[in-house]
Amino acid sequence: MLGNLVKLLLKTGVSNYLEWKCIDGTYVYQWDKGGIFSSAKGVIHKVPANDREALSSDLMGLFEKNRCRKFFQYIQEFNENDAKTFKSKIIMLYQKN
Repeated sequence: MLGNLVKLLLKTGVSNYLEWKCIDGTYVYQWDKGGIFSSAKGVIHKVPANDREALSSDLMGLFEKNRCRKFFQYIQEFNENDAKTFKSKIIMLYQKN
């Protein structure tokens, strides 16, 4: 499944003039409020790209980490041709259309 921007780039032929590169990771800048013992500062965090990184990330709380871990595991096990891997009603609805 390609996104609309990728489809547009391919259809117009602009992709022939672009250089595609893989990235090592995605990072976000988050402002951290100071507390009693620390001052306010900005921190750069790596966005989790797999279930192991999700559990060690400071970007999310405990419940979000578990939800993110389950999502990454679901994506790794997903097979478009195998309906047994469809755990979401949204994906089942998408498949019917």
